[in-house]
Amino acid sequence: MPMTMTPRVNELSLLMRAAEVLLNAATDEASLLAQATELLGEQFGYTMRYLLLHDPERDELYAAAAAGEGSDDPAVRSYRMSTARGLTGVAARTRAIVNVGVVSGDSRYISVAPSCNSEICVPLIARGNLLGVLTVQSPKTDAFSLQDERLLSAFAGLVSLALMHAREHASRRSDIAELQAVAEVARRAAQLDRNGTLQTIVEAFQRVTTADSTAVFLWDEDTQWLEVATVVYDASYYPTEYETTVRDAKVKLGEGIVGWTAEHREPALISDAVADPRVVPVTGVPLEPTSAIVVPLVADQRLLGVIRAVKMGLNAFTAEHYRFAQTLASQASLAIAAAAAHEAVRRLSVTDELTNLYNGRHFRARLHEEIERAKRGGRPLSLLVIDSDSLKDVNDRFGHEAGNRHLVAIAQAVQTHVRTSDVVARFGGDEFLVLQPDATPEAAAVVAERIRVAVAAATVVVADGGQVTGTVSIGVAGYPRSASDEDSLFRSADAALYDAKRHGKDRVFIAPASSG
Repeated sequence: MPMTMTPRVNELSLLMRAAEVLLNAATDEASLLAQATELLGEQFGYTMRYLLLHDPERDELYAAAAAGEGSDDPAVRSYRMSTARGLTGVAARTRAIVNVGVVSGDSRYISVAPSCNSEICVPLIARGNLLGVLTVQSPKTDAFSLQDERLLSAFAGLVSLALMHAREHASRRSDIAELQAVAEVARRAAQLDRNGTLQTIVEAFQRVTTADSTAVFLWDEDTQWLEVATVVYDASYYPTEYETTVRDAKVKLGEGIVGWTAEHREPALISDAVADPRVVPVTGVPLEPTSAIVVPLVADQRLLGVIRAVKMGLNAFTAEHYRFAQTLASQASLAIAAAAAHEAVRRLSVTDELTNLYNGRHFRARLHEEIERAKRGGRPLSLLVIDSDSLKDVNDRFGHEAGNRHLVAIAQAVQTHVRTSDVVARFGGDEFLVLQPDATPEAAAVVAERIRVAVAAATVVVADGGQVTGTVSIGVAGYPRSASDEDSLFRSADAALYDAKRHGKDRVFIAPASSG
């Protein structure tokens, strides 16, 4: 049974390289823009690319950086146009991607580069503000696909965040220590390692502010809690259980000074924590005269978390410490957002777009790992191969949109009845795989039956408002009973699936024990 794969590894590597370069250039706007336009050519292969910035006072777009064919043309370099005109103006006004395959047939297009036959415009937006428009042109018609739209949208997001940071950084120049700390964070952030970046942030914060304890709390959108991601502290001031107590703490919006800062998205400089009613002491730590700096971590108007530093003594932090805290928090927000963007792209590279399950490539890697683990530990391992009995009929009768809903319904039924330790993937068009570590074929068959019943009970709403149902057939095989390696495990489960189909569909079959 061949493996169907749609990895986005090339996109991931390109965006990782772009993030590294843009983060390192994000302290100088001109350098950042130049690097961005060069990256679009050298790394992404686009020929004609421009970065237009928005002048909010005049509501105009002007050329800030250009590279590629015709970029030295005076008309290009001096370009300035109202957002009421041109394709770039449409992108700016609607804040949406504009992709025109044949510009000569679009009355909105204003010719600047004679060789342009197709154009894509992507708005640069951060914190709800229009920063400009990223424009790429091609001498070919219909040059830009949905993949280009996705890639350029992710790239534009990185440019927007870096541009906002460059502007904020320019507005408040720092001393040498601050620059070194920011550079450390930028260098670490370029590796797109969230945990390493967070550790660098708290260490730099602690060192430059001379704090006794610094912690980063990250906001979890699902649980609606702020939780400590990393903490550093001077052990001479705190009890041995301090770190465990801090890490175990979960903070609600509005709770304590950390929750207040997150809720109001405002920084706070506290000269006397005892006298501030917003401060809640850490369990087991007496609330002695202490100072604090607390700053929200926000990127593109989205709460990421809070960074909190405390120091023994009244008025222990200066105005410079407070200013630096806000500068570093800005860099930290950019770094955390970039790491999150990388993680999102990484997830895309291992997941199926329709169902959000793992894809076949990732499943194959996990299967190899689990087979080896089962061999070492002498533990059982079971594989379920699930195939829709109804997809072709649903597609033929109601269209592919209804077919997609049917596949999503199967995916939801599978996820509802498996364990968190199980690995679930979409495999090809209408097949799904479930890998169950430490499960015998009999135990796996019980789960398979629950999935079969759940799918049969699920309904899908079609275009005319009607409802359709479907069924699945499932083959189950186990290691080591029916297979000696991953390939034979697939073959055994697939053979069991074939038997289920041959015996009338909508049923579960278990592969027999292998004769070897």
